[in-house]
Amino acid sequence: MSGSHLKPPALPEVTHFYENTLRHVIGDLVKTHHSLPVADLIGDENVSMSDGMRIRTRVKTINAALMPKHFPPGQRAITYYWHVSHQGPGYAAQVFGNDRDAAYVLDQVLHVRSELPIQEHYTDTHGVTENVFGLAEAFGLQFAPRIRRIHAQQLYLPPGMKVTGPFKAHFAGQVDVDLIQKHWDDYARIVVSINRGFTSAVLLTQRLSSYASQNPLYRVIREVGRISKTRHILRVYDDPTYRRGINSGLDRVENFNNFCRHLFYARRGENWEREFEEQLNRASALLILANACVLWNSVHLSEIYQELKSKGIEFLPEDFRHVSPYAFEHIILYGQYFFNLRRKVRRDAYSRAQRL
Repeated sequence: MSGSHLKPPALPEVTHFYENTLRHVIGDLVKTHHSLPVADLIGDENVSMSDGMRIRTRVKTINAALMPKHFPPGQRAITYYWHVSHQGPGYAAQVFGNDRDAAYVLDQVLHVRSELPIQEHYTDTHGVTENVFGLAEAFGLQFAPRIRRIHAQQLYLPPGMKVTGPFKAHFAGQVDVDLIQKHWDDYARIVVSINRGFTSAVLLTQRLSSYASQNPLYRVIREVGRISKTRHILRVYDDPTYRRGINSGLDRVENFNNFCRHLFYARRGENWEREFEEQLNRASALLILANACVLWNSVHLSEIYQELKSKGIEFLPEDFRHVSPYAFEHIILYGQYFFNLRRKVRRDAYSRAQRL
């Protein structure tokens, strides 16, 4: 693997866990996996997904919240929110309580687009609001959620257009184009602020959800989002391939969740950290471990792929449709581990990846 920037971090970076350090390691693992021969066969580099993994907490922390849908009454939990590439590895982790997932969907996607050319993003119903549609539209991102009870969603028409037939009952009204034109500069200013890092998509989405429905900025983003949402829902109705792609992507991120739960066996897979920074460090460390295992699996798949290809066996993209880098039956979790960071000969997945 020529041109790889992956190398062992310095000793102080290993013994001291900071968000920037962990983020750097996660990025290196993602880039290394992205350059493997089978990466494009396993998944689409232009697609990513988001989903949350609920973690029971045994200590009092401000982030914990009651989640009766997932845990017994009175039991508090936090959420590890993963952002996962369609090719396999996760590229970001966030931690929150019982907040709506929608507030956290776009932030990490926009950050990683400098490394991964993400053009389409899948979430489930918890990640859906019209404001998220409106912001994703501004960044050229195809936001493609799987919406529960999609038939009950309200759709919106361009001015002057009328709909007849069975779909008439689904349309609630027309898009307020005059409002969009009037406050377009405010909308563009918000987009530029996010793009340049002056504010985050998380903070903006949370603020928008607390604004009154008559706030001009809230309304203009909502109107743009209604256009994008209507287009997405109509495409879901009309395009079976599009529907299958969304379902397949969300099934993949669920498999990633199961993979992380299998690896997260220490302290019975529960949260024992009180501070947010410690919780985020634990989530990022789990993501690093999961990505390392995904990379190891993909290195083996690449070696098998190249060996069979050298024997004249040709592969079609469909042959890899059911190949997953999330296998964990061969991973031994329990035992003693010895790490010698100064050894000269590296026989791990990194060195093997460089030869592929």
